[in-house]
Amino acid sequence: MKKKSLLICLMLAVLVLSSPVVAFCADNWGPWNTTSCYKGIQWRVRYNRKTTIKGKHEWGLEIRNRYTSKLYLSWELLEQGKKLAKFRWRTNIKPGQKMYRHYMLTTPRGGTVTFWVGNVRIGSKDVGAYRKCDNR
Repeated sequence: MKKKSLLICLMLAVLVLSSPVVAFCADNWGPWNTTSCYKGIQWRVRYNRKTTIKGKHEWGLEIRNRYTSKLYLSWELLEQGKKLAKFRWRTNIKPGQKMYRHYMLTTPRGGTVTFWVGNVRIGSKDVGAYRKCDNR
């Protein structure tokens, strides 16, 4: 019984140590971009890895709030050639903070993805009129 338990533990250790580990390095990020409409919304992307799902690649998106108040925004990350049908995501980000999301896309390493911003509010609550462009 002791030998069987030891063998099982050894097999588990080999399995864990031989499993691939995905490292997320800050150096893999693209440069920070400012949206064409809102000077306080910055974003960047990185290619993380090819997945085990046929034809899928994992991409990371980071959004940063450079405003001095809480930011509420609708957004989408699109692959080249895809049309924006609707904004699927809405989130809020505190002043000076960042938000990270990952996507499974068919776009491979070196491909083009586009970040779109929809309705934006800046303030303590996500109510009232949407903010107009402040970067023009």
